[in-house]
Amino acid sequence: MVPGRKHDLFLSYAHEETAWANDFRKALRDKFKERTGRELTFWQDTRNIRANQTWEKEIEDAIRDAAAFLGIFSPTYLNDSDWCLRERNLSVENGLDALKVQSPAETLYRLFKIYKNPHPTKADEAWQGLQGIPFFNRATEEALLSESAEFKAQLVELFRQIRDLLVLMSNSARKVYLAPTAISVHQDRRRLEVQLTDKGFAVRPVTKLGPGLESKIREEMEEASHAVFILGASYDGFIEAQVKEARYLGTPCLFWVQRGAEQRKLTDRIHELGLPPGSEVLWSRTAQDFFGELSDRLEPKDAPSPPPPIEGLGRVYVNHDGAPPEDPARTARIADLVRAHRFQPLQNGRDGDHDRLMEISDGVLVFRAAMLDPDWWLRSMAMELAHSERTFGAKALLVANPTGVPKEARALPVYPYADQLDPNTLDPFFEQLRGAQAANAR
Repeated sequence: MVPGRKHDLFLSYAHEETAWANDFRKALRDKFKERTGRELTFWQDTRNIRANQTWEKEIEDAIRDAAAFLGIFSPTYLNDSDWCLRERNLSVENGLDALKVQSPAETLYRLFKIYKNPHPTKADEAWQGLQGIPFFNRATEEALLSESAEFKAQLVELFRQIRDLLVLMSNSARKVYLAPTAISVHQDRRRLEVQLTDKGFAVRPVTKLGPGLESKIREEMEEASHAVFILGASYDGFIEAQVKEARYLGTPCLFWVQRGAEQRKLTDRIHELGLPPGSEVLWSRTAQDFFGELSDRLEPKDAPSPPPPIEGLGRVYVNHDGAPPEDPARTARIADLVRAHRFQPLQNGRDGDHDRLMEISDGVLVFRAAMLDPDWWLRSMAMELAHSERTFGAKALLVANPTGVPKEARALPVYPYADQLDPNTLDPFFEQLRGAQAANAR
């Protein structure tokens, strides 16, 4: 959903068209869910509040709270319905220029015309030139049925326009910090800046930054949703200064590091600094590949709902960093081991955010396969788990480098990890968790 808006679309139509409008809304909602994975939210007058004397204030608020206004145009809507005329007037009372959403690449309006029937009329003049899509048969001039191929084709076009508008509106409310970087990758950074700006993002910094201007980094990075880094062939101190500020602010960092043996040294150094939750190293082969992956990461998403608890099974949160390319496969094997012991595994990034999983899990296992020294991620997660105020049935660390565990967290059980993991290694953890479940069941 667009920040600052209560719903995506205000759906305006004559009540004589209710049946067709409901079929249309369901088809559009289903198409949006199919193509984007998220729900499209509507406001429509399902309670016939127009019969109430206070209807105008409620509808006016709903129009203002919507990202876009979508009118289903028909002869009744345009000529015979005073209510629909008032809704249209409310939608444009500030002038059409106020309803433009612009980026250097495109300009879109927050008004859409859905032509259920062909009916040119003076009542349509206020919306001339705006996005309009016909949903009628040009030969018969009858409204398209939702199951027809023509309806589905027009629905795809409408979906694209609404998606592009909502993305542009969402991006325009969001800042992205694009880190100044080495001269060797300056052109890649410049191309990325243009692409982000064209998509409507407010790109920071707006002033020139470089060594000696470290005090300005925090000011430029504040309120940014992410800090984006393009790394050259070698690590430099100014990049490190920016990463440290991101860590201080809790701003997720996204790195582009091209694959190669030398780049492994860069990623090791990155992880030594300790990164905020949500940070990720993207192993893109080209700048264009990176932009595609970056767009996906920057798009706001509703936090996934964790799977419902399986009756009789406790939940074990397998907390892992996820940045090293090998980690997903390794974590999947640990999750399989959790299932083998008749518990339900949860993972950050797949089942929800870290804080929520800490709240809903019966047991927590911090898993770290990387061999880093110092290991700031492990230090941070171990300290949080050791001093958590929540009571878990069991909590432990499964790590390849036990010396990376800070002494303040060594009261936690620490189990050694190797790629050829003995499946009995975690038996004490599961036995403790089962004992806690049995005690709670009494």
